[in-house]
Amino acid sequence: MPNETQEALKKALDKAKSISAAAQAKGGSWSEADLTAYTTAIDEAKSLKKVALAQAEADALSEWMAAPDGQAVMPRVGWGGSVLPGEGEQPQVKADKGKFEGELYATGRIGEQKLATLKSGAYKDAIDEYIRAASSQGRSMKASSMKVLQEGIDTGGGFWVPPDMRQEVVVKMASVINIRKAARSYTTSSEIMIFPKVVYTGDDIWPSGARPIWVAEAPAADFTEATNPIAGRAEIPVQTMVIPIILTRPMIEDSMFDILGYISDLAGQTVGLFEDQAFVAGDGVGKPQGIINHPNATVQSGVNGATGGMRVASGSASGFTWGTDTVKGLTAVEAALMPQYEANAKWYGVKQSYALIRALADTQGRPLWNVNDQFPTFTNGYAPTLLGYPIVKDAFFQTPSTTNNIGLILGDLQGYYIADRVGLSIVVDESIKRLRDEVVVYVRKRLGGQLVEDWRVKTCQTAAS
Repeated sequence: MPNETQEALKKALDKAKSISAAAQAKGGSWSEADLTAYTTAIDEAKSLKKVALAQAEADALSEWMAAPDGQAVMPRVGWGGSVLPGEGEQPQVKADKGKFEGELYATGRIGEQKLATLKSGAYKDAIDEYIRAASSQGRSMKASSMKVLQEGIDTGGGFWVPPDMRQEVVVKMASVINIRKAARSYTTSSEIMIFPKVVYTGDDIWPSGARPIWVAEAPAADFTEATNPIAGRAEIPVQTMVIPIILTRPMIEDSMFDILGYISDLAGQTVGLFEDQAFVAGDGVGKPQGIINHPNATVQSGVNGATGGMRVASGSASGFTWGTDTVKGLTAVEAALMPQYEANAKWYGVKQSYALIRALADTQGRPLWNVNDQFPTFTNGYAPTLLGYPIVKDAFFQTPSTTNNIGLILGDLQGYYIADRVGLSIVVDESIKRLRDEVVVYVRKRLGGQLVEDWRVKTCQTAAS
């Protein structure tokens, strides 16, 4: 804005303020002369404002016409960029490689200056100007705008679109967690939870080895002593799981979404999956003992619960058979589970197991698992059952395509006991790695798990017999 216009505008405003101050000093009493003089000063200031704005617009147009070296940057038809007339190089519009491109090529990351340029309002304005220039032949760009665009060039040489970072994180959905909601959970204040237990492995019919006897009215000899229940105990040790996540402080400060909130959500989902994996397949060493690693999981189960094992052969070394007898196949697994455990029993296995069962057919190619057995269809409301028991798909059971794997079980998982010692805790520690400018997110939980009542579960192991 020219100095003379500024001075005139300032004098008009000062005059109006002086008149107003004098009127206030008189108790807020405005004379006719005061009001006329005040209005005249304000009108004069308004007129000068219009002049000042017009002069500022003229200055902006002059600046646009005059590039730093006296030239305007013109678009070239048929190419996705802009060059100077004559296609000569213009040093001032080249990216400063030493400040940020050098860092980009050396480390594979975007330098701070480049990132600041991409996030700036000037870069977005330059993009708009570039689009208008490119769509109208003969229209030019200011060299200052071209310089801003050059600072945002990527390694391929194209212009970067201004970033539009969303708050929603693209991430895979966690698998279904099944075992905990079906198992029996306890809270403990100790590092080991102990249950008294009656040890009896003879069969799944009697609760212990003690049997009544029939006696005559006047026996000739003393009664034979019954087999006493064998005392034992089930011990569930508490184990500790941790997830140490290290973040840089700039990552937390500069992230365009709530990265600590995301880490907390991720930890909650991951811990649940990690538990489920251990409850199914844990080896019991420093972690819960999984169902398929129970000592009786591969011990043969007798017909009608005649022995205390859990295992029933699938009838095939790489899949399942429907079953033609009482020692192998799906029908044999169902027959091995005693009636007192049927009410809450379900099938558990990987999705592949159910796919193999769905493929089983009779001699005429008709599926054995059909609508009458409640394979999920529209007609039955998608209520999946197999031989009358609900099915559950769990990603952590073994695949049935390998011999001696346990890809399917049938049972009541109230027999699996979970000991919860310390619930999920998430601690953000800013001090332990402060000298590296890093923050540690430490996720921790303590619990144990074990299949205590193994007689409630039968395993289907892929084997011919």
